[in-house]
Amino acid sequence: VDAYRKALAIRDDHPSAHRLLAFALVRAGRPEEGFAVLLRAVRERRWVAARFRGVEDALREDLSVVAAVWAQKGGRAEAEAAAREAGVPLATTPSLRFVLTWETDASNLDLEVGPLGGGPSVESHLDATQGYGPDVGVVPGVPSFPYQLGVRQTQRGAQGFIHGKVEVVEHDGAGNLRFDERPFVILGESGSLDLGRVDGMSLARGGR
Repeated sequence: VDAYRKALAIRDDHPSAHRLLAFALVRAGRPEEGFAVLLRAVRERRWVAARFRGVEDALREDLSVVAAVWAQKGGRAEAEAAAREAGVPLATTPSLRFVLTWETDASNLDLEVGPLGGGPSVESHLDATQGYGPDVGVVPGVPSFPYQLGVRQTQRGAQGFIHGKVEVVEHDGAGNLRFDERPFVILGESGSLDLGRVDGMSLARGGR
């Protein structure tokens, strides 16, 4: 939380800085603070809109999920009031989100996710064309595991390497979240990097 707060203070012109801090707060058991960070991001819009088309919708979806977590943690009245004021509903249906962020501002990566068990495909909700992301893919409804996860480098910046992570966020529709993180470093010129399978996360099976 402290590291992401400092990063946001330095680069509040990137949506990823706001989102990473918000979900770090959620994971620390402070969803009301995470909600406030996302709400400020949506209202102030400090980034260049042309670079991040669709980011406001993606952040509003995050607001809905975080509001549901806040309500489940015992602050339902406050969460519902805050969500109403923000103009978003509490998320009440399951979802699986894949969020790609990376360093090196001149580079571009694409998220690659595919269902291996014949389940629903991942819908692209945001595709940032330069660092630091985010690229966001969402599986609406109950996820059908497993999924194959990877990233593809489409543009290489002057630094010559790219490091980042894909954060997987599963929501059970009742305010419970499960996280999985896949950090990576890309040293080559181009191509795809396999980040493995994502399976066995389902909260419906008792995971936490």
